[in-house]
Amino acid sequence: MMKSPVRVAIIGAGPAGLCLAQGLKKQGITAQVYEKNAALSPRHQGYRLRIDAIGQAALAQCLPASLFELFIASCAAPATVQTLDAELNAVSEKWVDHWHRTPHQPDLRADRQLLRELLMTDLDGQLHFAKALSRYEWLPDQSIAAYFEDGSVAVADILVGADGVHSSVMALRFPGLQAVDTGEVCCYGKTLLNQATCNAIAAKLQTGTSVIFEQGLAVVVDVMRFAATTAHTAWHPPHDYIYWALIGKRARFGVAADDNLRYTDAQLRGLIASLSRSWPAELRALFELAAPQAAMLVPVRSMPRIAPWPATQVTAIGDALHVMSPASGLGVNAALFDAASLSSAIAEIYRGTMSLLQAITEHENRVRAHSFAAVELSGKGNWQLFGESQAHQGAEQ
Repeated sequence: MMKSPVRVAIIGAGPAGLCLAQGLKKQGITAQVYEKNAALSPRHQGYRLRIDAIGQAALAQCLPASLFELFIASCAAPATVQTLDAELNAVSEKWVDHWHRTPHQPDLRADRQLLRELLMTDLDGQLHFAKALSRYEWLPDQSIAAYFEDGSVAVADILVGADGVHSSVMALRFPGLQAVDTGEVCCYGKTLLNQATCNAIAAKLQTGTSVIFEQGLAVVVDVMRFAATTAHTAWHPPHDYIYWALIGKRARFGVAADDNLRYTDAQLRGLIASLSRSWPAELRALFELAAPQAAMLVPVRSMPRIAPWPATQVTAIGDALHVMSPASGLGVNAALFDAASLSSAIAEIYRGTMSLLQAITEHENRVRAHSFAAVELSGKGNWQLFGESQAHQGAEQ
């Protein structure tokens, strides 16, 4: 069939939005991406991303082969997972069901900023920064006009919200819909690997992935070494570091329910010091030697399952649609799944093999079946991390 031009406007230049743009480019469709932040500005959403088999398949589908190979090369080496208590003794009875043990296709550990740079490759002219969406409206010809705070306007056939948990697109598409604050918080940061930190931090925390279980709290520690794996890529790899994240109930952190979590670096260091004061010095050093201004404290949010909605030319992917707890590491992989699914749907429209609304409907059905299930699995992962019983889980959910 004859190909029909499809104008696509993607709001948000995170992994999902950029993966979608790459997937469309691979199909011969040029999407425009609008990001509210400045070009290449740091995004305070963590440092390490775990890309599982689903995320890897989505990237393989959307990226040209050469770029996918660079992605593989840019990741830290695959690692085994050890589970410990706060005294750094091995424990065997703790595990989260959806930490997959798949030696034939292990999870890959990517640096968020490096992945974002990679996903921007060859999108020159398609990326527009400092573009904060204020509203959109349908035009008489059924196209969509997106209005930005700087006064500019973009016209498209399909508008995609890939702008994260505080999505402007979703706020306009589903007024009043909000992600639920789970009552947990996540404190994450990174500690650069150098002679001083290596001397001070426990040796067993300097390799692979460690998950430390404390009462009502879990600590994830991931060693990110890049030098050997990225020497032949087009980017300068980040300095080797240890990524760490503490996740637990607000009360466990001594944080009130109405606390806005806007802590200075010094205040956050004090909070972590209080939380970890009884832990061994070689564990506390991981946090005490953290890079300046590297730590963040954020609420854990989860989107309730939305009843099926009629498809329109306005859709959303990733955290904009189904933000979830980081406990099971499923969020970014669900976002990449969404991007690959929507890329396939828009390609059907482009080829003339499916109508626009039919293609969007089938895509959103796939997302409801896969990605909202991931939200529920991530919630169960929380309970396994914190040692809560299934009975408690049922009462709380």
